[in-house]
Amino acid sequence: DFKKEIDMPSLLSGDPVDVVGAGDAFSSTFVSAWKRGYSMQNCGAIASAASARVLSAVGTTAGMVDFDTLCADVRAAGETLSV
Repeated sequence: DFKKEIDMPSLLSGDPVDVVGAGDAFSSTFVSAWKRGYSMQNCGAIASAASARVLSAVGTTAGMVDFDTLCADVRAAGETLSV
């Protein structure tokens, strides 16, 4: 319904190594989190973690990890996740 604005800081630490695939990683992870029942804010945080990992490695999928690892990244950044 687009009634709430959600700000999501980047989880990338340092400079990006390669930007190719970061948007795809964000989008696909966001949808995956949404399908698992996470809130919009949690979906953005988990997707940001996926994008940050892709930005940190050379290649479109070199930085991708499993969903549980992305959730751990988000928790390590101080976010609370709940389904």
